[in-house]
Amino acid sequence: MAGLLAMLIGLIIVRTTGACFALINLAFNQVGFFLVLSVFRKITKGEDGLGVVPAGLGWLNLGSRPIMFGFVLLFLLLTFYVLRRVTTSPYGI
Repeated sequence: MAGLLAMLIGLIIVRTTGACFALINLAFNQVGFFLVLSVFRKITKGEDGLGVVPAGLGWLNLGSRPIMFGFVLLFLLLTFYVLRRVTTSPYGI
């Protein structure tokens, strides 16, 4: 749903340049912020957002803080590695 909405708003925004581009982006941002905090507060939980309870992945207990830290660190390093490979490849350059 968010992608569809972004495509529709993007059709309007990409046709503008300069200050108009910045002001239209800011206006849509503020409208979305208002909707999340007031109109859809029961759905989005406002500024607190939706809570997520970490579930286990087989033998991996993501409820434990050290294991969650290691899991996130591993994927952070993996992301940096992939981004470095892409940006230094002929395709990335």
